[in-house]
Amino acid sequence: MKDDLFYMLALTFVPGLGLKRQHEVLKRFESAKDFFEAAMRQRQLIPGSDNALTQAQRRAEAELETASRHGWHVCLFGSPDYPPLLRDCPDAPLLLFVRSQQPPSSPDHALKRPALGIVGTRNASLYGLSQTDRLLSELQADPICTVSGLALGIDTQVHRSSLDYGLPTVAVVGHGLEQIYPTANERLAQEIIDQGGAVITEMPSGTQIIGGLFPRRNRIIAGLSQAVVVAEASIKGGALITARIAHSYNRNLFAFPGRNDMPYSKGCNFLIKTQMAQLLETAGDLRAETAWTWGEPAKPKAAKPTPQTSAPPAHLNDLQRALLKIIQRENLADIELLAAETGRPLPDLLNDLLALELAGCIRTVPGNRYEAV
Repeated sequence: MKDDLFYMLALTFVPGLGLKRQHEVLKRFESAKDFFEAAMRQRQLIPGSDNALTQAQRRAEAELETASRHGWHVCLFGSPDYPPLLRDCPDAPLLLFVRSQQPPSSPDHALKRPALGIVGTRNASLYGLSQTDRLLSELQADPICTVSGLALGIDTQVHRSSLDYGLPTVAVVGHGLEQIYPTANERLAQEIIDQGGAVITEMPSGTQIIGGLFPRRNRIIAGLSQAVVVAEASIKGGALITARIAHSYNRNLFAFPGRNDMPYSKGCNFLIKTQMAQLLETAGDLRAETAWTWGEPAKPKAAKPTPQTSAPPAHLNDLQRALLKIIQRENLADIELLAAETGRPLPDLLNDLLALELAGCIRTVPGNRYEAV
């Protein structure tokens, strides 16, 4: 008999149903199974639904067979095993595929611990690597797990140092679990699993590795974490995207300060200068602001004053000006509205939003929304 997991997985394969509409379906119907039964009866909810729904269910069957063959676990949105902080995010994935020794239902699974996300550049300096290692050495007695993205540079150092200091660590990837990217970290991924951690993704097997999926991966890192640390980052890149998402989720955000003449310190210095992130020197700074509790995000702090800025600079391009007009018109504009009105791919859209924020034209507010300054 087919269960909730099967139908929830099939829902993610229905063409034309993005994540937002998937959540709308779950709100409208009592379950994904009810949606499929109603759609198959009416065959009017989705154009060509009879064939599309059948194909979605076939893909779900094949994916469950793949997961069973490899021994992957699956966390289902709404189940007790689903990480509660991530569940409360407006763009939470319906499923998480998990490679780990124990099922997520195990009380000592890594995902049952309060999580600290640490992200940074692939082009890490010795300073960034050493600061990351030092922080984790100071946290080795804390009841936490670390979360990062298994990329080269800072991410690799996060996972490696966590293993060295006996902290379980979770690697969030932007592709299916049958592969590891970069391939240089295949052995590291296995060590993470062997030492009580996990490799997780929302992507089914066979997903092509493309840059546009990494911002989706970054939101999971931010969503899982009670606090996020940016160890070293340039102004543009995945670490700053993760930071902005974490800020929108009301997570405590920290950054290591860096030298002014180092390009991969500019992102951290920007976060500190704009008061989006708190300056981080020692683990004590983290503990002073973050109580390691399961399922309880940090309480939102009182809004900090935003520096006054001049009129929008002339160097903004046409797309950035169009974005600014939409945000000014809406007062508060969410990421989905901006993507729909501009047609921009998510990575390009986030880069344009960051450019507007750097120019002092907009700021991020909770819920992945933006307002004009």
